Amino acid sequence: MLNLFKKKNDVEKKLNVIMITLDALRPDFVDNLPNFKKLIPKSTYFNNLTTYAPHSTGAFYAIFSGIYGSENGVNSYFGIEDFRKDKCKLLTQYFKERGYVTIGDSMNAIILPQQGFDKYLEQEEKTDVEKVHSEIIDELNNLNKEDKNFFVHLHVSSIHYKLIHNVVKKYKFDNPEYYSQVEKNKQNYLNYALEADAQFGKIFEKLEKYNLLDNSILVVYSDHGASCGEKFGERYYSAFCYDITLRTFALFYNRNIFPAFHSSKLARTIDIMPTILEALNIKEDNNFMKLNGKSLFPIIRNEEKGERIAFSETAPLEGTAPYSSPKDPIIHSIRTQDWKLMFIKPINKFELYNIKDDPNEENNLFGKGYKEEQQLTELLKNYLKID
Repeated sequence: MLNLFKKKNDVEKKLNVIMITLDALRPDFVDNLPNFKKLIPKSTYFNNLTTYAPHSTGAFYAIFSGIYGSENGVNSYFGIEDFRKDKCKLLTQYFKERGYVTIGDSMNAIILPQQGFDKYLEQEEKTDVEKVHSEIIDELNNLNKEDKNFFVHLHVSSIHYKLIHNVVKKYKFDNPEYYSQVEKNKQNYLNYALEADAQFGKIFEKLEKYNLLDNSILVVYSDHGASCGEKFGERYYSAFCYDITLRTFALFYNRNIFPAFHSSKLARTIDIMPTILEALNIKEDNNFMKLNGKSLFPIIRNEEKGERIAFSETAPLEGTAPYSSPKDPIIHSIRTQDWKLMFIKPINKFELYNIKDDPNEENNLFGKGYKEEQQLTELLKNYLKID
């Protein structure tokens, strides 16, 4: 069996953690990105993660708490006031209490939880993000020279802003023109992704220049996906729970802990936090709400038993989708490796898809007698806590 950890005396030398969000990047576009793609063969890479929410607010709070928004309180765009901060221990708080310097960089102060950060930088639309990231890495280098450990989050938000300007501000959600030009939309999206990849390349190059990756765990992931018009009513993300907006990825890089390993097994973004904790031998704090997420190491070690279940839901903003409810989720889904059930509450409609045979979710099998329908319906009821 692979030895995924350093020797005991090396583990006691605390590793830094560098998290990079490539906002709204779809895994099916990764092969076109030269900088990110060249890191994959040297990393542990999961290309079939499901996010809790197809929008950044719910997604980030789930990632950093390891708990679904239905339990941590942030289940919608406007749910941050309901965050159960006394019940949930965030990833940043685990590191802050261990003496790490914690630095957060975010597109705005709403989406990334601020608890546990010593320093929190909020981007504005006109912010020179590349300059900010470069300055943060300079700061990390100084901390490293002083033998101070750090936890940092860097937010590459260029895809998000391009979608807002070139899609959301140009097309209404029900404008048929946008949905009639999927291939053109995909090419535009690829251009946005290439810009994000170029920013990532500069970050990675500077981290290497300062040798900061030698004693750090690098985690690169996307908070959610994005639509290119494949589904009517879904301009960009947050309207429904289709895989184009739910499916994402996570990459873990540290030569001594994470092997060159690739997996397409279903996992969840809530699994990122417990994976980082296990990598650093940090035990879950039982004084707080139990994590919904599970470490990904059993999959890496080929010790996984059974399959993981992914629960997702969304509460679209007014005017951005066919159905809106910015305070309470109205679209819910439950996902296994091969099947997905989605419930669209406003019209009381279920959609069932065999993801293995129908990855684009075009053939609704609900009501056609498949045993998976009853199984997933019961699972979804359990997550929604309804009879």
